[in-house]
Amino acid sequence: MRSITVSATFIIILIFAVLPGFAQGVISSENTYRLEADEITGTDNVSFTARGNVKVTFKNSVVTADEATYYPRTRILEAAGNVTVRDDVQVLTADRITYDLNSETGNIDNATGILNGEYYVCARKMDRVGKEYYIMEGVRITTCSNPAPEWSFSFHKVEAEINGYLFGDHATGNIKDFPLLYSPKLVYPLKIDRQTGFLIPSIGYSSDLGTFIKENFFWAIAYDKDITLGANAFTDRGLQGVGEARWAIDRDSNIYLAGDAINDLDSNVNVDGRWRYVSKSLIELPYNFEILADAYKVSDYMYMRDFGDMGLYKEYDTDANNYYQQYHMKWRSKWVDATFMYRAVEKYTDVTTGAAGYVYTLTERKPSVSLQKNFLSFGWLNLDYLASWDNVRHLYDRFYFTRPTREVERNYDRIFGRVNLYHTFRLPILKFTPTISGTYTHWQDFDPPAIVETHNTSPFTFVRSSGNGYDRAVPIINLTADLNEIYKIFPEGGRHGILNRFRYTFVQGVDQAGLPNFLAYDRISRRNTLSWTMRNYLKFSNGWQADLSVIQAVNFDTDQAFQPLTIRSSVSKALFFSNSFEMKYDYYASDNITYETSDRFLTLTDTVSLNVNPFSFNASYSYDKLDTDDYNTSLRIGASALFEKIKLEGWVQWQAVNDILSLSGLEPVENEFSVTWVDQCWSLGLEFSTSKYNDPVANGWQLKRDYIVELSLELRGIGDSTARVYKNTKNYE
Repeated sequence: MRSITVSATFIIILIFAVLPGFAQGVISSENTYRLEADEITGTDNVSFTARGNVKVTFKNSVVTADEATYYPRTRILEAAGNVTVRDDVQVLTADRITYDLNSETGNIDNATGILNGEYYVCARKMDRVGKEYYIMEGVRITTCSNPAPEWSFSFHKVEAEINGYLFGDHATGNIKDFPLLYSPKLVYPLKIDRQTGFLIPSIGYSSDLGTFIKENFFWAIAYDKDITLGANAFTDRGLQGVGEARWAIDRDSNIYLAGDAINDLDSNVNVDGRWRYVSKSLIELPYNFEILADAYKVSDYMYMRDFGDMGLYKEYDTDANNYYQQYHMKWRSKWVDATFMYRAVEKYTDVTTGAAGYVYTLTERKPSVSLQKNFLSFGWLNLDYLASWDNVRHLYDRFYFTRPTREVERNYDRIFGRVNLYHTFRLPILKFTPTISGTYTHWQDFDPPAIVETHNTSPFTFVRSSGNGYDRAVPIINLTADLNEIYKIFPEGGRHGILNRFRYTFVQGVDQAGLPNFLAYDRISRRNTLSWTMRNYLKFSNGWQADLSVIQAVNFDTDQAFQPLTIRSSVSKALFFSNSFEMKYDYYASDNITYETSDRFLTLTDTVSLNVNPFSFNASYSYDKLDTDDYNTSLRIGASALFEKIKLEGWVQWQAVNDILSLSGLEPVENEFSVTWVDQCWSLGLEFSTSKYNDPVANGWQLKRDYIVELSLELRGIGDSTARVYKNTKNYE
């Protein structure tokens, strides 16, 4: 019997084979194993014993230990003492292992480590029965990397598949070391990629909807497509179905569809079957064709107020009550972009005087066919053109709570054409661009008939009757001069620049009374104006930058020639401070010699934010003298702070109606406060908000206030969920 004893650090490369090809001298890399240690002893290829800094390398795996015994005929490795196992699916430490190097299976005692690069696991006993399949006992698993995880699941016994699922018996959900939940069976995902399964459910209460539970099922069809289907059960309103489908076809094409529907058991409008439909889809086809389906539509004007936050699509202003549908096919070429389109724009507006209700307006283009191209160049002359035909339907309905009254319906066809001819002359100190535009519009087939007076302002500007319709021609002249930038570059870094633009516009007016005014270019008003825009900016190497723009126009057709002055400014430094300001100032807002300066402001908005670790502050003020809604003055102040793992946020908004720029009369209408625990692998948040609003009721209007509580939970590796757990609506006195 031959014996080898190595007392110094030694390396032995052991090559053994079980394939017939070995006898022919063919050695597969998969049959090569490397053993390193401070001391190695072996006898007649029956076994090798290694002690001290043992390292075994095989395939894509590495095992280290204090001592190990290797049996080359069976390729069994036994290791003990500070054992580590590393390969492409696991990084484990253990007290002892018995490992089959051929099948990469074996038994591991008191294992601790990472599976699939994401999941931290501890197991009293771990049997690896396949390259990606485990049977474990006494298991604890989490996605938290710290030694004392903030949350975890514990199991008596599990069967687990990497990139699959863990099926566990007698499971408990733990916060720190305290068990909070128990389940006799539990399925836990071990996937880094998206996975099919049920999402985290949510339970809550609303005084309008009753107690509710929401549950969704996510189907990961492929890496580029998925479907989510679910149901919301309301004790007072019934069962609502929800759905969402996504498909990222390529970089330029995607399909997104979403919707929800309910047979409302306690509907407060004139329909029981209520729904919402959303499409955000664009498909690029061969030969420069594209198909667009862009839509957001609801069944009734109260749907978003009742169910707006219960669906899967969240990216919409639920208070706007503006909806649309646009479906088109477009073909693009060098000389023309041809579009065949259906488009509908809907708006619901509350009636705030008299009997409660709302106004519904709809403008449809059914269909619209257009030919268009911009920036065509013919030598020194450039050309833009647009030619379109629209079949138009416009509705104006007034609803007094549930009873509709149609006040206006107009149907007609419109043919429109526009041509722009222009050229840019590059002179030593400026760029000069004269543009001559010709527009021609023909309306016909009015239902009901239109009453329009004909006018001839000039041979090129007129409104004339033509067959069963009317023609209108209006030319437009624009002269634009952009002065070259005046700038200075600072030696220490930074830049100061000044840009100026002058623009003269002339449109010869014509009386257009009686003509439709629902689409772009339906009305082209007289203009004889000169405008000046000056932009002055500063950029510094330390991150500060400032920008000031002043826009002033003069109307030569009126005695009060100066148009409202517009000023925009911004000052900012990244991650520290920002301020943006805009105002419109009317020189002629008051004829009273004792006028207040604040009476001349038409609009003003100012937004400021400041970040001083760990605090963040923000505030905004807006005033719009011409706003006809309930409020035209708004002030919002907010703040947040992050203290180690606790994040606090909150804001309050005040509103008022003022005839002049002022802070008077402001009263709180909305507020929101939240506290969130943020940790390395999980977060838990609680949010409280209130809002005040007018709500239509059968006999008029009722001022109401909502009280809302939302709970959010995120577990890394599992997912996140935000649930409205409480909503109470009360009459506001």
